[in-house]
Amino acid sequence: MIITTYAAIEIGSTQASMKIFEVSKKNGIRELEYLRCPLEVGADTYSLGRISHSVANRLCNILIGFSEKMKEYSITDYTAYAAGVLREASNSLLVLDQIKLTSGLKVRIISNSELRFYIYKALALKESQFNQIIAEPTLILDAGAGSIQLSIYNKSALCSTQNIRLGSIRVREILFQMKNSISNYQQLASEYMSNSIAAYIKKYLKNIKIRHIIAIGNYTNFTFRYLRKLLNIHESLVDKKTFHAFYEKITSQSFSSLEKQFSLSEDATALVLSTAMVIDKFLLESKCEDILVSDTTLCDGIVAEYAQKKEKITPAHDFQADIISTSQNIAARYECDVKHYQNVSYLALAIFDQVKKYHDLGKRERLLLEIAVILQDCGEYINMTAIAENSYHIIMSTEIIGLSHIERCIVANLVRYFRDFPQFKEFDALFSKDDYIKLHKLNAILRLANALDQSHMQKLSRVSLSLKDSVLTITANTLHDISLEKGIFENNAVFFEEVFGIQAKLNQKR
Repeated sequence: MIITTYAAIEIGSTQASMKIFEVSKKNGIRELEYLRCPLEVGADTYSLGRISHSVANRLCNILIGFSEKMKEYSITDYTAYAAGVLREASNSLLVLDQIKLTSGLKVRIISNSELRFYIYKALALKESQFNQIIAEPTLILDAGAGSIQLSIYNKSALCSTQNIRLGSIRVREILFQMKNSISNYQQLASEYMSNSIAAYIKKYLKNIKIRHIIAIGNYTNFTFRYLRKLLNIHESLVDKKTFHAFYEKITSQSFSSLEKQFSLSEDATALVLSTAMVIDKFLLESKCEDILVSDTTLCDGIVAEYAQKKEKITPAHDFQADIISTSQNIAARYECDVKHYQNVSYLALAIFDQVKKYHDLGKRERLLLEIAVILQDCGEYINMTAIAENSYHIIMSTEIIGLSHIERCIVANLVRYFRDFPQFKEFDALFSKDDYIKLHKLNAILRLANALDQSHMQKLSRVSLSLKDSVLTITANTLHDISLEKGIFENNAVFFEEVFGIQAKLNQKR
């Protein structure tokens, strides 16, 4: 049995942490050691917009310690991620370079959607009730230091996700200097958060009754640790009345009393209060029945992704289906033509599979093509004169859990260009050369497939494809007049041939 010792490292807003795991096909994932070092990187980022020299030095020293610990375990396989705390810092590249030079560790900044995707993967693995809970309307509330992620599951599928910049440290940095008393801080924080929370509830919870909330995040765990201590309970599942009683109890006390009771600093007390306030508001407004608290971290998500890629574990939930489901819900929000995108998706994926040996693209690129098909006409909702450009901006402004920033850029640019495709230099170093070629190939397939339903009448709902001697023949079994489709197809077949060296022909079989 092959056992891999693996390290997952997270640089967060309030701490740097590392978990060391054993990963094997027989035993799955087993945690060996968990190291956490408090460091308020977020306080710098959210108040100054950059990371100070002193904080960067302390972070480097922590990571040097992590590197030494990895040597004790003879670890060579690791992943180190930083999210919003470095993504929003103006000097992030300098800090990453300093980390690499001092500790030897390569840290990558990941997008918010990637971060949440990894955490949800770990949730499904760690929480045995996950799949049972999300069969009913469920809100996953990830109360972070910089922002709150709100994702709605229903009937075991991800319906929507939104990120709101109301993280506990961000709120504290904005409001804490105005605090004179616990009641004053509570009132200021409540007023500051209320509008964003109310807007979210009105837009996303209006027509759905949330039955459960799953809460995650460092200060969520701290908050519930104090809840259990104060109310002497031990369950991870807490009902609404119990939490509200806890919230009322802590907000009726002074800062100094809470600091003493929970052995917290004044800053940490403010963070717990901010987190409790967010949870209480959603519990009351969503009318849910209970809240499940999970101690899942990004480190757990990192190892879950690693183990799945190495085929050491079987995924506990179909997260690719979640990406498609989310895209379909976005399309519904912008009133896209469902029958059209379903037909074009069938055609585009059939072409992709038929010419596989000519494009050397994989499952991930196939998924990006499918998402682009679903969202290609969402810009029509804004106006009819610049559909492709509007669709591009909607996609770039909309978070899709599970896609990296570059992948979202690929999808957005796939739908943007249906005529002249830009030269590599025109993308201003947004894409690598490999990404640019990938985008070129997917765009050629999308154009060809889209031409086959140019009328939006699904005349070519049944086709057969054959590839012989560099000629792709698409035979349509239809009695419809397909003159429009043939004309548009022939125009796009020229670009398709330039990209793949394959001649595309459309035949009709009556």
